[in-house]
Amino acid sequence: MKTNLLATALVLACASCTHYEPEPLDPVAEHGALATRGATRERPETVSSLPADLFPIAAEVDIDDGVTLAEANALALFYSPRLVAARGDLKLKGAELLRAGLLPNPELFLGPRLATEGGGLIFPASLSIEIPLDGRLDAEKGRAAAELEAARLLLLDREAEVLVSVRQRLVRIAGLRSRREILEALARASEQALTRTQELVRIREADQVALGLASLHRDEAGRDLRDTETALARSHVELLTFIGLLPDSRVRVEANEDLLTPVAVPETGDPSRMLEHTRLRALEASYKARERGVEGAIARQYPSLKIGPEFESDDGQASVGLGLSISLPIFDSNAGGIAVATERRARGREAWRAALVDLAARESLARMNLQAARSLLDVLRTRTLPAAESAEQALEARLRIGQTTLVEVLATRGAIARARLRDVELTQEVATRSLEALWYAGLLLAPPKPDHRDGGEER
Repeated sequence: MKTNLLATALVLACASCTHYEPEPLDPVAEHGALATRGATRERPETVSSLPADLFPIAAEVDIDDGVTLAEANALALFYSPRLVAARGDLKLKGAELLRAGLLPNPELFLGPRLATEGGGLIFPASLSIEIPLDGRLDAEKGRAAAELEAARLLLLDREAEVLVSVRQRLVRIAGLRSRREILEALARASEQALTRTQELVRIREADQVALGLASLHRDEAGRDLRDTETALARSHVELLTFIGLLPDSRVRVEANEDLLTPVAVPETGDPSRMLEHTRLRALEASYKARERGVEGAIARQYPSLKIGPEFESDDGQASVGLGLSISLPIFDSNAGGIAVATERRARGREAWRAALVDLAARESLARMNLQAARSLLDVLRTRTLPAAESAEQALEARLRIGQTTLVEVLATRGAIARARLRDVELTQEVATRSLEALWYAGLLLAPPKPDHRDGGEER
């Protein structure tokens, strides 16, 4: 009877186990799945709280008519390799929390044997359960919960970083397109100047020096245009790859000039907002996990108790008892484990400090670059561009009456183009640096709710 009960308990325990199901990797199918990315009819799940006016997220995505900022953000949240990895880490930490703090599985012992005299069968059995009395299970569960919170905050940080990077990449594409328009106009003007010079050479009103100068100017304008087109194509591929799509030149990216509008940045930062930066909060949660790790390592030096019933059947005579065993920390008091956990905790503190220094330095550098770009842009728009426009008008007037030389035409048009290119470059710089300054200062994300900092419990 006892044998049947023990066998039934063993079968029931094994029946609740998960069965293995293989999932082979099919390269052809995986490539097909990547190639069909882009059409979604659901809003991606996100834990970030970036301002919707700067970082819109499309509820539906269709890349056949081009990829907008909102659609690029949605695709990045779905497919960005960085976010896929961060979400995977979050799931792993959640799985670890499921097993953290649980009692070890009971041990069932069955040991039938024959007696030396009489040949009777002796059937002993025992069931033992380990009961830690040192608080290690609570420390282990607290550590796993803090690691889960750290993974959640790290995912939030990665999401914000990805969305900021998507906008910056679209800002670059918009700037390159504006640059291409200027260079296309310069290339057309250079081609017209070369054609006009060739006509003058035929009627002996210009020499080979003028022809060579016009040809050189045309070649330089064409080279700059090709370099810009190459940079634009490269930025297009990098954006698609960043948001998790296969590179495809047929996918059009919608990057209008509105993206070049700078974001307002406060004159001074708020130290309290920087201290609430998701990167620091993730490291703080990680430090709490290491703190619980030290607590668990110290708890492991204390004895643990095993207790459980014991049965024995000997030639029809049954007996029952209670077994008790205790581990004695004589040879191993977990001194090494405590030292390792303590050092990991110290490194966690240093990692938080280093991250704070890094954020402060990056914010300072971004503000410095932003201020420099703003100053240069102000000078350019108040002095250089008006002078270039006046020179262009004067050049057009002199061209109409034929009172200008080829050298003047090429020099004036080149200077005007360089001024406009510089305007595009500085405008792009201001738009990019303003985003960086806000992000590193912790001003893009909404302030966290008070219950987010309660020791790492899952929400």
